[in-house]
Amino acid sequence: MSWMKRFFNRGDGDDYEIIKNEIPFSTLTRWYLYDMSIPDSNDIAVALGLNPVSDEGHEKEEEDSEIRLASLDTLIPYLDIISELNAKIITTSQLYELSKEKEIDQEMENDVKLMRDLYHAVGFSALVSAFSSAIELGIVYPNAINVGSFFKEYDDE
Repeated sequence: MSWMKRFFNRGDGDDYEIIKNEIPFSTLTRWYLYDMSIPDSNDIAVALGLNPVSDEGHEKEEEDSEIRLASLDTLIPYLDIISELNAKIITTSQLYELSKEKEIDQEMENDVKLMRDLYHAVGFSALVSAFSSAIELGIVYPNAINVGSFFKEYDDE
């Protein structure tokens, strides 16, 4: 048996199923609002064009959000690091380009620090929302180690 056949042969009896999930944009919007603990999330949802939820619906959305966020516990440090890295790279690049045109003073450096904090918060919010919904939809598996046929054992007799 050639090594190519071992790794790339799909005719070995493995069955798999393609699953397609569709979710309304309004649902993702509401999940984002609740997962980010946006104050007055129901009012903001209405301002975004969504229908308001009842008090019972609001409580259910909060419960569901807690479950989604709990599934992120192991990923939060990673998401925070990526958000921080993103913020540093963007602000450093902007400061570098600006320094080509004019001298950077203390006020600009202070502004860049504020921008870095803002970019970090925006990046973190986007990543948390993206990953919480992706985990909920089964797109991302937070505890998966190795996925794929390359890690299967095979009998080479």
